[in-house]
Amino acid sequence: MRISSQYILSMLLCGLSANAVSSAKIIGGSETGGAYPWMVAITKNETLHPGTSAYDRANCGGSLINKKWVLTAAHCMYKPYTDIKLTPNQLSVVVGAYDLKDTSDYKSKEYSIQSIVIHPEYDNTGYTAHDIALLELSSEVANAQPVELITPDVFDTLKAEASAATPASGHKYGLGTALTVMGWGNMSATGGNYPWKLRSVELGLMSQKDCNDMNGNKSGDGTVGPAFCTTSLDPSTEMDSCDGDSGGPILWEGSGNMIQVGIVSWGRGCANYNYGGIYADVAALRDFITQNVDITDTDTDTDTDTDTDTDTDTDTDTDTDTDTDTD
Repeated sequence: MRISSQYILSMLLCGLSANAVSSAKIIGGSETGGAYPWMVAITKNETLHPGTSAYDRANCGGSLINKKWVLTAAHCMYKPYTDIKLTPNQLSVVVGAYDLKDTSDYKSKEYSIQSIVIHPEYDNTGYTAHDIALLELSSEVANAQPVELITPDVFDTLKAEASAATPASGHKYGLGTALTVMGWGNMSATGGNYPWKLRSVELGLMSQKDCNDMNGNKSGDGTVGPAFCTTSLDPSTEMDSCDGDSGGPILWEGSGNMIQVGIVSWGRGCANYNYGGIYADVAALRDFITQNVDITDTDTDTDTDTDTDTDTDTDTDTDTDTDTDTD
């Protein structure tokens, strides 16, 4: 996640336009130890970026929110350094991905994309508020297990707790609940080190005031828009999402369930404790989601009729594209 003195470099690493903000990756985390059924890798088709595995063609992360729809970041839907939108046939998704180099596994989980819906207020040439997009798959995911999305009332409670928190000794910020972000993004804040197995890290939820004070000057209205910030739970340790993690979910473990609260969006460099990382706020953007997707349609029956198909393509280079265009 990034912007600032590292702004242009970050843009290149994340695949955003030169005027936009940067993406994110997992720094200071660890391998998840296995797949999550709702975790999605968005990959570019081989015509855009040749490669034999999802690792070679990875672009961004995402999450399955019903049997046929994926939630991701809007900036992942553009060609790097431009405001040119990618088309559905240039991308695919791998649902339930874990090891992106395991070609025998990911091919059975790959789905093509039928349509892309980007938030109407998103502007890829400027400040990246409303950084949210929906991907309609060409067929339903067999045995789908979508992620649960947080409701506004519950997230308001979590944000209130963060606002009331006082800084611990040696900390600049009082932090609220711990949130977990995951992806296949850069593991280094200063170089390029991309994993092929899914990684995750826990971060602390910042108060909205601290988030706006540190990052809102980029928006022109003093806020980060419908978004929130996290930072490292330990200021002496680099922890963050980074290039290549864009579009992926950040989650809260409530009542034993992993519930998605945000989407990896941008930041001022990666693992910058003072600024934190910025995430599109799923609760604040819930109306956009529900106007396009029935998130109650989470039937997980094992029906394997011919109408439930699978194929997907997506995009993000862990080399240059994804690095700079997602995060």
